[in-house]
Amino acid sequence: MMGIFLKKLLLSLILCLLSFKSYALDVLPEYWVFWEHETHNYRAGVDRETYLSKPESLSIQKTLVNTHSGRKHNNGAGIYQIINLEKYVGKKIRFSAYVKTQNVTGYAYIYARSGKVYPSKGIRGTNDWMKLVLEFDIPENHPGQSIHMAFSMFKKGRMWIDDIKWEVIGKAAPIFYEPILE
Repeated sequence: MMGIFLKKLLLSLILCLLSFKSYALDVLPEYWVFWEHETHNYRAGVDRETYLSKPESLSIQKTLVNTHSGRKHNNGAGIYQIINLEKYVGKKIRFSAYVKTQNVTGYAYIYARSGKVYPSKGIRGTNDWMKLVLEFDIPENHPGQSIHMAFSMFKKGRMWIDDIKWEVIGKAAPIFYEPILE
């Protein structure tokens, strides 16, 4: 009788340890923020098993089916980091990262947002690591004090993000305004 109890206990412990890996997805590095349109349908965090560069990558994954069946709704999640623009005003920025996807039915992409959204092309399906790049200017008269460096995924699937770079690559192009002729 005690042998069956110990076997069940051991099996329960093994199952708990195996499921621990998925809970690690809920831990993001400092300064990263997770958002989602539907509560508790996605997870995001560090993945130490799938990465381009050691020791880890970031990951966003759809974990549950839609809870709003039949209703139109936004179905996505993402992570972002807020960057203070103080030292980037008047500069041209390159924001890049390598992204890998698995069974993404919507889109996975990177973007920068500060009032205006600067998105990369979206990728679908299953793809090995591919570099996504955004280049944009932060003009001298930029109205905001910060910008979001972000990654998002919509609908089902999983995406991994690695080798994230935020680089100054030059000066921002001047913006000229033409007067409206009457």
